[in-house]
Amino acid sequence: MPGKRITDHQVHKYKQHRNQLSQVAAAAKAGISERSARRIEDAQSLPSQRAWRNWRTRADPLGTVWDSEVIPLLQTDARLNAVTLLEELQRRHPGQWDASVLRTQQRRIRLWRAQSGIEREAFGAPVKLEGFTQRKTQRHEGVGCFASRTTPLPNEGGDPAAAAGVALVFDLNKQCPGCAPVLFGT
Repeated sequence: MPGKRITDHQVHKYKQHRNQLSQVAAAAKAGISERSARRIEDAQSLPSQRAWRNWRTRADPLGTVWDSEVIPLLQTDARLNAVTLLEELQRRHPGQWDASVLRTQQRRIRLWRAQSGIEREAFGAPVKLEGFTQRKTQRHEGVGCFASRTTPLPNEGGDPAAAAGVALVFDLNKQCPGCAPVLFGT
């Protein structure tokens, strides 16, 4: 199948079938192409024993403008989309880039954002409950604490008991280790 690496198991399977079948039939039974079968017959080692390629197979199409044009645009607005940036490059340099460069640009933008992009806001930041007292409870599994308002706020109807604030913090570490506590309030 294109795009998938050949495993050691497929190589062993191919070599077993190759003893009795033709190259085409053995490759089909192992789930690889005829071209891969020819490559396996010429290879001296299994795929897991070969070194990984660490070089580029072609020149970087965005190398000439990445530092001079794309990074300044990203520093201006880090939320710019790769499609928008490609359209801007196509507008500035007509006929130089086509849509085939889009995936390369998406990869480079993702890498730039991971290394030097804007920091994202923390999700689930702690909430300070002013005017609440905290009481521990073991009544229900997973409930970490119960907090109630010491001085209830009057509601529109004037009934302070109906407007008392209540908050529960559920400790989900028992159900989901590593999860943040969930806060519900009224």
